Amino acid sequence: MNLRYALDAEMDNRDPKEKEFKLITVNRVYHLWADSASSAKMWVKQLQKVIFKSRNQGNNVKARNLYLSMLTVDFHPDCKRP
Repeated sequence: MNLRYALDAEMDNRDPKEKEFKLITVNRVYHLWADSASSAKMWVKQLQKVIFKSRNQGNNVKARNLYLSMLTVDFHPDCKRP
């Protein structure tokens, strides 16, 4: 998904436990779900930052830290940890 064409990221604030958020682009609206409401809020905040930067800095936006800052890994007790 190319965030250069994103217009906005938002979530429904009527339900504080809502895990769904939307990424609105020029051509469509993506409905996405996070593991928790706080995680969904974090995704929306980070996406809004990237969208803002892309509008104000042209094509020079780097979003590589977006995933790294919000990635959490849960390990099953039977799995070896790295």
